[in-house]
Amino acid sequence: MRYNSSAVINGHTAGGTRNYKYRMYVEGDTAFCIQPGVSLHSGDKLKESSSATWNALTSNQKKAVGLALLYGYQGNKSNLTGSDDKKWLATQTLVWEFVTGCRNATGSFARTSTDVYQLHFGSSYANSGAKAAYDQIVAMLKEHVTIPSFMSESKTGITKELSYSDGSKYTITLTDSEGVLSDYTFSSSNSKVSVSKSGNKLTICSTTAIDGSPRITATRNNVPTVIRIAAGSKDHINALGMVEGYGDGGNPVIDKSEFVLSLFEQLDRIPKVHISCFREGYNPHIHPG
Repeated sequence: MRYNSSAVINGHTAGGTRNYKYRMYVEGDTAFCIQPGVSLHSGDKLKESSSATWNALTSNQKKAVGLALLYGYQGNKSNLTGSDDKKWLATQTLVWEFVTGCRNATGSFARTSTDVYQLHFGSSYANSGAKAAYDQIVAMLKEHVTIPSFMSESKTGITKELSYSDGSKYTITLTDSEGVLSDYTFSSSNSKVSVSKSGNKLTICSTTAIDGSPRITATRNNVPTVIRIAAGSKDHINALGMVEGYGDGGNPVIDKSEFVLSLFEQLDRIPKVHISCFREGYNPHIHPG
């Protein structure tokens, strides 16, 4: 792997046209640099959870880096194209873009500058295999923030009223204009409330008026998980098994990408459905370099 170009980032010169691009390993495990242009040499000592650079990032940047790792080399490399090195370079590029501000850490993760991108991809040295994997990860990041159009990011969600029809049931059909409904599996906490999908439509139905708030959960399909998250780690956890706010204390064992989207039904005598979406990021263990 070689650099396509060079760039001065935060006072440090990174890259250099056709200079070799070296992978990082810490205690034998793959690592990712978060300081472009700052050298790390064999034998350098690193202290876990002590990176001033990482700590200075915003919470959104940390989550975005985590998502890049989750959908990239660390959590999803078996589904990416190219060799192991190319998958690593694709992921490293996105990590640098997020930590330097060359890519937005919120919204649709739009790229705001090509400084980092051109370090690795361009006419001098295309690294086409790594670019293909990079494009894959970017597409998955954008899909990550796309939820069915009838859902809400707010915990208070959206309340919709079910209509009594056919003299036999309460029902509502919701249409997803984002085209992502097929990415989710739905289940109901109440056996009397059914949920079904057909194309881009979700139908919620109850044959009786129900007191209380049955819960309908929408779970994203095919979400990568990361198991071993640090050299010598004894912590083996499910990336989807954590609750909101986990890891706020800065523990490096924060392995998370929670895609649990919740639909709350608040049914009175006339049933209503309460629709909301909750999503968290993934906070990785990263060494400076």
